[in-house]
Amino acid sequence: MTGSALSATRSALSVARRLVRRGEPFLIHASAKLDDYFEAADFMQAMSISAPSRYDRQALPLGYIVGRAKIERVVTYDLSPWFFGPIGLKLRDIEPLPPRPARGALGFWHCDL
Repeated sequence: MTGSALSATRSALSVARRLVRRGEPFLIHASAKLDDYFEAADFMQAMSISAPSRYDRQALPLGYIVGRAKIERVVTYDLSPWFFGPIGLKLRDIEPLPPRPARGALGFWHCDL
């Protein structure tokens, strides 16, 4: 399978739209760094969701492919508290996968699994 990851760049947006048209899945990659852990943990706590410990590598497999999904549509506005804009992806057919190590990159990138 070939997968992809996303960052909000113009080329990533065109790839996301192509994935919507084709109905193809993409892989979800967990970043290798916890740059925004405390901000994310506070956000989750405000939504009554407990954040895993930043030291728990079972719960936070950093630098791994962790799931697969299809993009239902690309949005520029949404009422969801998870939308941070300026571009968001509405996902469907979300499936967790057993973590597999993978070197990441910005934007969509190919990953042969």
